[in-house]
Amino acid sequence: MKIKSFRIESVVVALGFVLLGVFIYLGLDSLAARDRIVSVRGLAEREVKANKVIWPVVYKTTGNDLNAIYADINNANKVIAAFLKGNGIEEKEISAGAPRIIDLQAERYADRKHYKEAEDYRRRARNYYDRAADYERRARNAGDKAIDYMRRAQNQIDNAARRR
Repeated sequence: MKIKSFRIESVVVALGFVLLGVFIYLGLDSLAARDRIVSVRGLAEREVKANKVIWPVVYKTTGNDLNAIYADINNANKVIAAFLKGNGIEEKEISAGAPRIIDLQAERYADRKHYKEAEDYRRRARNYYDRAADYERRARNAGDKAIDYMRRAQNQIDNAARRR
């Protein structure tokens, strides 16, 4: 009985294990070396004038008539747009999002006892809104008066300087 020698096969398998070990070593080495590299492209600070700003203006209105609610929303949008236009924002820069309507009577877990409280809240909110609009008008008038006083004072200073 002759026993076959597996020398060539053994050398091929041993060479495969050596190559496998080399490739694993190189892969782990490159993986570890990647964490040691820091690339810096530069650091600079500069003040930049903003050319776009988003101001979300949120307000709420309540009511039992959907048409009246939409009318309130449209009126409030017009008031806000007029205020923004009056302060230098162009018409094309103003956009209004879609209103979010919640029907409390259709809500499954709505508390039906608080409808009167909601109406009171709506009335109080409307009063606060009206007062806020009044305060805004007063503030704008006060600002206009202050600018007028500053112009008068500057004119008096200029006139006094011309007389000398």
